[in-house]
Amino acid sequence: MTSYRYKCVAAPRRAKKTRAHKTPAEALAAAFEAAIAQEAAQGWEYLRTDLAPMEARAGWLGGLTETHQGVMVFRRPAAAQDFREPQAAPRGLGLDDAPEIPRLGAARLD
Repeated sequence: MTSYRYKCVAAPRRAKKTRAHKTPAEALAAAFEAAIAQEAAQGWEYLRTDLAPMEARAGWLGGLTETHQGVMVFRRPAAAQDFREPQAAPRGLGLDDAPEIPRLGAARLD
């Protein structure tokens, strides 16, 4: 069974207008293609795009409003070292081994 690592990237919300794209939909599709190609160059496989609800504050004094953000999901096969057994913490780094913090006391005048 193959194990995968996943990566989520915010989907493009705006596309740059160019002469090559006749409609805004074509410009947005080109922006998605560019985002997918950029991640594919790093070994990530495009899986899907989801629309996720998100709460955001509207202005300084505004209340919370619900918005939706597109999220592009990518995956790639996980390397064997990603699933190793966790190792014990190195000795000497626990809370019991922390140096004692000096306490503040009354000032002395000598």
